[in-house]
Amino acid sequence: MQPILCTLIYIVHQGQVLMMRRRKQPNLGLWTAPGGKLEPGEAPAECARRELREETGLVVDKLTLRAVLNDEGPQRWLMFVYFGELNAAAPRPGLIECPEGELVWLDLDIVLQMEIPAADAVFFPKVMAADSPVYEAKFFYDQNDTLLNWIDFS
Repeated sequence: MQPILCTLIYIVHQGQVLMMRRRKQPNLGLWTAPGGKLEPGEAPAECARRELREETGLVVDKLTLRAVLNDEGPQRWLMFVYFGELNAAAPRPGLIECPEGELVWLDLDIVLQMEIPAADAVFFPKVMAADSPVYEAKFFYDQNDTLLNWIDFS
């Protein structure tokens, strides 16, 4: 079975990160970064920019690839995780309504205390650590989508 190709985009502004409380599966009710599936012929970076614009209305000059992740479970995912910053001097931007979930700016230091997917708790600190190499890992789930374990490749 081929993996579903998707992106996540963590956008930081004035010590906060933009997070979404999901209104649908996967991760219904949990906090995640905006993102979505690649369209046919689309590069991961193109997908990240498109999904960010569609879900948040934001356009970022520079996105940096921070992680490549395999999820092995009832569904297989190959995720490209990006990081971007908005101009720190600018006021926090307003957000559009998003059918995918509720968008909220959260302080960086509380994200790991929020209800986030188990794998996100593993890779979020690595994505935020700008001085580390691209994080690569494979996450294994049971039939109920419960994280069992993972392998770090970086």
